[in-house]
Amino acid sequence: MKSVLKCFLGIVGALTLASAVAAAPSPTGAIKGSVINPAGKVVAGVSVSVNRAKSNTHLSDVTGTTGDFVFTSLPPGDYRVTVKAKGYAPVVQPVIEVIAGKTTPDAVFLKPPVKAASQKKT
Repeated sequence: MKSVLKCFLGIVGALTLASAVAAAPSPTGAIKGSVINPAGKVVAGVSVSVNRAKSNTHLSDVTGTTGDFVFTSLPPGDYRVTVKAKGYAPVVQPVIEVIAGKTTPDAVFLKPPVKAASQKKT
């Protein structure tokens, strides 16, 4: 009977420990966002990168068909999001803070490229 009780208490203890570990906050965070053109439409196939100067972290991805991007498992800290899309000026977002256990939302609004002044004919 004692061995059954020990086994039962061991199982309960293991389950309690597993529950506590599963409920612990994640030591990393995420950035999730969308790329939107001047007409307010999402843009697919856009190059998006995140950079964290403190650790020299550089990750890149391409937006999906819904114009969304997500970077997960980022250590907490300050990041810059850079977006490059054909036909648009590159966009560098202000510093975005990643917090452990949280997903930081971001929306990147594309701007048309600045056209060079036309040259005069002489």
